[in-house]
Amino acid sequence: MRARLGLSEEQFAKLKPVVLEESSNLDAIKNDATLTDSQKKEKAGVLMASFREKMGAVLTAEQRAQLAEETQRRATQGRDEIALRLQAMKEKLGLSEEQMAKIRPVLLEEGPKLKALKDDKTTSPEEKRATLKQSMERIAAELTPEQKEKMREQLQKRAAQNAEESPKKP
Repeated sequence: MRARLGLSEEQFAKLKPVVLEESSNLDAIKNDATLTDSQKKEKAGVLMASFREKMGAVLTAEQRAQLAEETQRRATQGRDEIALRLQAMKEKLGLSEEQMAKIRPVLLEEGPKLKALKDDKTTSPEEKRATLKQSMERIAAELTPEQKEKMREQLQKRAAQNAEESPKKP
């Protein structure tokens, strides 16, 4: 962030504790087992709004514009990835428009969660598999038996390809 936005030493010194606090607070929300996913999302949204306000007070107008542009680009990129994934599912599984309309919100909700989980080194492989399985079950609930079978075959094929490509353990 420092280099991307061209932060001065003074700006960096002011923002560092804000960023650290934000990260700590987001981790606390993420790990709070008493909250539902929607409550976590809501609390994180409020926290992020406060964070943006604090950052905005330190950044110049040009830096704020650059940050807004970056944020928009990332959001668009995520939506584009979801659209591509949905289109691929339509082609491979023969989804109807109704099915696509039901699966789209699942992908929008689960996609970022799964991407973050993939990058999270603290979560065990078993927990990652359980979360992925839950996401796949939500999608499968909208499929016909034939489509479920096609999806299962594709997942097995991908798993076999991944096993071939990954380095062999001694």
